[in-house]
Amino acid sequence: MSPVFGGIPATEAIARNATNIKNWGRTPISGIIQAITLMLIILFFGKLSVAIPMATLAAILIVVSYNMSELTYFIKLFKSPKSDVSVLLPTFLLTVFIDLTVAIEIGMVLSAFLFIKRMADVTGGAFFRATDKSIESLFDINYTPEVLILKMNDVSVIDATCFSTLKHVVRKYHHKKITLILSGFKNVVINPLKNLGFLT
Repeated sequence: MSPVFGGIPATEAIARNATNIKNWGRTPISGIIQAITLMLIILFFGKLSVAIPMATLAAILIVVSYNMSELTYFIKLFKSPKSDVSVLLPTFLLTVFIDLTVAIEIGMVLSAFLFIKRMADVTGGAFFRATDKSIESLFDINYTPEVLILKMNDVSVIDATCFSTLKHVVRKYHHKKITLILSGFKNVVINPLKNLGFLT
């Protein structure tokens, strides 16, 4: 019932949630459909699932876990600034060895401290929330341009999550056959993007 009240399309099981998001589940409706589908499977095919060998389920779980891990991207993240890695690594280890809920809580606290430090050090930083909001507003425009230029002159800090958002934007505009030009990067931003493979 959570999506009825504006909840995000998430589930108790991170595997189903990740699958939902990767298949472009972006609205509360996707969460409702996912819940209804799972309920119908349990009601009408629950008894049949008992006959599935545990080895088969284990193999499926291994494949799903590997796909969720995004290993190549995860390794690239270690080329991010050390401050980002200091948040990534503890969150990852807590997820694996303790609990996802604990990992999220600790990760949010560490990210908050990192955000405060960066705000104290610089101005005009490109962080995930600001970038995400800006990009989503572009997708809401009815007019589809042939070329889109994003001026990055005032961006003096870019973190790993913001890089992920930019990568998503480039992929989405490439799919729509829109030429995307990023201009005005400062040297302090260019180096991390080169390390992450975003620029050559």
